Amino acid sequence: MNEHTRNVEEAERNVIKLRLDANFFFERAVRSLDRYRYDKALKYFQKAVEYEPENPVNHCNMAGILSEMGNYAASNQVLEQILNEVDPMMVECHFYMANNYANMEQFAEAEQQLLIYRSEDRGGPFASEAEELMELIHHELARSGQQQQVAVQEQQVQSDPDELHDEARDLLATGQLEQACDVLRQVLAQQPEHDAARNNLAVTLQHLGQLSQAAEQIEYILERDSSNLHALCNRASLMQQLGEYDQLQAQIVTLRQLRPMHQEYLMKLAITMAMLGEHDMAYRHFRRLLHQQPLRQHQELYHYMAAAACYVGKYEQAEQIWRNMLRFAPEADIPAFYLDHLDALKEGRLEPSYRYTLPTELQLPVDKLIDDLESVRASLPMWDERWQHVMDEFRLLSSRAHDSQVDHDVEALWLEFLKRSYPELPRLHHPESWAAALDYLVARIHRQPLTYAEVAQRYGSTISLTSRYARKISRLCQVQQKIHSLHTDSTEKV
Repeated sequence: MNEHTRNVEEAERNVIKLRLDANFFFERAVRSLDRYRYDKALKYFQKAVEYEPENPVNHCNMAGILSEMGNYAASNQVLEQILNEVDPMMVECHFYMANNYANMEQFAEAEQQLLIYRSEDRGGPFASEAEELMELIHHELARSGQQQQVAVQEQQVQSDPDELHDEARDLLATGQLEQACDVLRQVLAQQPEHDAARNNLAVTLQHLGQLSQAAEQIEYILERDSSNLHALCNRASLMQQLGEYDQLQAQIVTLRQLRPMHQEYLMKLAITMAMLGEHDMAYRHFRRLLHQQPLRQHQELYHYMAAAACYVGKYEQAEQIWRNMLRFAPEADIPAFYLDHLDALKEGRLEPSYRYTLPTELQLPVDKLIDDLESVRASLPMWDERWQHVMDEFRLLSSRAHDSQVDHDVEALWLEFLKRSYPELPRLHHPESWAAALDYLVARIHRQPLTYAEVAQRYGSTISLTSRYARKISRLCQVQQKIHSLHTDSTEKV
């Protein structure tokens, strides 16, 4: 081997090979931004897009740098591409587009994009900024004499009352009470006789401490329908909180006379009577619920009945109920706890709680899909055939249903959605569209290529319905966080 060849080989061994991928170009772009080299940053972001075209964040970075460079029209073209081709769920693109239009002094277009953003992502990360931008836009439109009919524009982009009501219930399920109030008021502005929405508004206002307003909503319903069970129960709960005990006793007399047949009404009445301390009636109603076949073998209801049994002195029956619960779920902590403290219950040193907190292993982690499907299914107070129909549609129509992991993950996401939504579940008029939405989201979680158009066609759904249901599930189950967590875990393992 001659000296030249040896030197070349040694030089080659000393060369550090760069791994050119999207992360490499992203880091280069960030360095260029730190040096205010926007032209280079744009080139590097474009390279990141070339290496990972399916990643909407790369496209969004490119749109952001174009906006920084003052090329607002080009930035909006990229944002439109994200929504149309890459990730229709990235609704913050509408907010970014509104900013670009405002910078171009196209205020009517900016207003339209903001209205879409507010209807698609109420309470989202840019909610307060969107309100500030809307005020600025209205000010500019008023100055130029071009202010639009905002109410008309809102009507064009908002959903129908039932869809808005479902959205409000999602917000309630995640504790976003003020945002839920805003949405419920919109429902009632369109449909004042929507009693379910008004009852939910009353309960939400009560939780927010706005008791007089809650009372107004309840009385509005009862003036029209004096037998509305939800309103009667809500009125009793409010009276208890206000300390109006004389009126409460009269209301309790009314409630004790009710014998609803429908499961939803019976559950509402049973829980209300339990919270009011009317344990004998709560016991009767919980027992009736458990005698209905679809509700059998569900842990929470058994615990409700056991707690009520203790309050009416039926300790032996409560003990038997908790022991039966352990037969179905030997690892259940709650019945085991009360069985260990029976003497304290009988002696009055411990009061049973109607609340049933799941053991740690059964709680729903935010950043990953659940593993123990049967335990979560059993923890639901009931099982509706319509819920199963959604899974049946997936297994019948999905091209990936034969994959056991995909099947597990679709069912896991569906059970989590049901668990987080219950009892305020959305209407399931289109099981094929719900199944399509689940299929699409699980594909995203696993970073598999699947578009709304493809999945909607496969299930005989529409892109509009599929994307709407996907956003609903994603928002409640925090799918974006699951995607990030799964990607982080897989990166660490590599």
